[in-house]
Amino acid sequence: MRLTPQERIPAFLIEERYLEPLRDFEHSGAKVLASRLGYRSTAKFACTFLSPIFDHPARVFPEELLRPEIQDLDAFVDGIRNVVEAQQRVAWQYFEDQSIEDACPSLLALLSIMANGTFEGKGVHQPEIRRMFTLEYLLESDWYCKRLIAKEKSDVMLWQRHLRYVDECLANHAHMWAENSDELLRCREIAVAELERARSSAYLDVLNGTLGLDPSLVVSTSGNPP
Repeated sequence: MRLTPQERIPAFLIEERYLEPLRDFEHSGAKVLASRLGYRSTAKFACTFLSPIFDHPARVFPEELLRPEIQDLDAFVDGIRNVVEAQQRVAWQYFEDQSIEDACPSLLALLSIMANGTFEGKGVHQPEIRRMFTLEYLLESDWYCKRLIAKEKSDVMLWQRHLRYVDECLANHAHMWAENSDELLRCREIAVAELERARSSAYLDVLNGTLGLDPSLVVSTSGNPP
């Protein structure tokens, strides 16, 4: 059984009620963060997409299986709390070892919510937080700009090393390149051109849309702060 490209689009599955969100609820006077489980398959999904596999998908996937809270609400709540506690414990490790400082904006928000319940006073369902998970927000962030700048500096240093190596060969080992001097000069022209390109004001625009580079790697590869 294969879903068509259209049927694999999450928005389509949600709109047509093949997937349903789990929502937070109150139980025994305490809030249960069921939304941490995301979305789950519905009976409509089972009957529509699993019928080519099972003669009676509703019997294989009864309501009690699709909605385990029907079987035992207390056990369901306990399972969710175990998930939330595990997420909190893992998220705190990023703060303790300070690796949170390298997180992209959306991951920073997510880890903060996992650890503390909110990010800058906002919960995970608020529009301001949801917007952080879009490509547009990421590309406009200071975090991404720093990655592009780091990549630019790294490329400048790379072509500087290439140019120094070629110049050293021309100055000190010309006899070794006597038969291929034209090739060596061509390599130098390439290194000079690429170095000028990397140093140009337009180079950041060229890099826009790429992964960029972790700024900490510029320090480790150059031996000096960027």
